[in-house]
Amino acid sequence: MSVADQVGAAAGLVGVLLALVTLFTSAQSSAFQAQQTRSGGADRKVLIRVAMASVSLLTVTIASFLSLRPLASSVWHTRGTPDWQAFFPVFLWVWILLIFLGVWQLVLAYLAGRQWLSHRS
Repeated sequence: MSVADQVGAAAGLVGVLLALVTLFTSAQSSAFQAQQTRSGGADRKVLIRVAMASVSLLTVTIASFLSLRPLASSVWHTRGTPDWQAFFPVFLWVWILLIFLGVWQLVLAYLAGRQWLSHRS
């Protein structure tokens, strides 16, 4: 199977995965932000849920990044050859964006976990 065929096969799944994981991360971020302005202080159950969900989402993001690394490497090595396709840069940018998504999830998990620990009763 050519690199273009492999990217084509992975593109749909990667797109759906990235959209869903980003949507779920955004929901966790919103839940965390709501706790910051909650009267009476943050709900510890929500904080631990946000932290654990963010760690789970981070695990999915890391697994996706690592599993796509060989394909990204193959795409990178086709630059300047007749095998290079116009959509390859988009695939590489989306693959790189997984790093930033992972950083967002890591920071969210850290902040929620730290706040949960500081509010122990």
